[in-house]
Amino acid sequence: MNIVLVGIKHAGKSALGKALAEMRDTLFVDSDELIEANYLLSNGEKLSCREIFLKLGRQEFRKLEAAAIAQLNESSEEDDQERVIALGGGVADNPDVSDEQLKNLGLLVYIAIPRDVAWERIIAGGMPGYLQNEANPRAVFDELSEERENFYEKYADVIVHLEDGDLENNLAILEEKLAGYLSECC
Repeated sequence: MNIVLVGIKHAGKSALGKALAEMRDTLFVDSDELIEANYLLSNGEKLSCREIFLKLGRQEFRKLEAAAIAQLNESSEEDDQERVIALGGGVADNPDVSDEQLKNLGLLVYIAIPRDVAWERIIAGGMPGYLQNEANPRAVFDELSEERENFYEKYADVIVHLEDGDLENNLAILEEKLAGYLSECC
């Protein structure tokens, strides 16, 4: 069964996903890296997701994201290899990705962190494309995060609340939650 990490931007999905995949000796897939690789193959230009978003705009970026989700679903159906998948924070409000597509990816695990922590990480990493032209980026971030958090809470199979950035501690909390869920359900 795939383990699919979802959550707001900078929740730590990629770092946790890599560590979890390594611990479970399985494949890790980051949807943002898949979008970048697909863009490179299609356009011959190596850009980050942020650069792709700025170049193409929100609507076209969401189409690339939806194509990556469809690709992940197809590859999961084609083989039995378990994956840990980290999805971008905006997948929750992507009109081209259905709830069914997300559920079909695997066990949805919502990585919930305080918005203030996510905001500090965003500032440290540079303003993302979707906030760069906003008059009040923090207010827009809070509004989008609230909408996305509601979505994740509604559709997640497992919710993991994390407070700090200690990867080892967070991985232990995630693994404990997963073990509890898997022992109850499967």
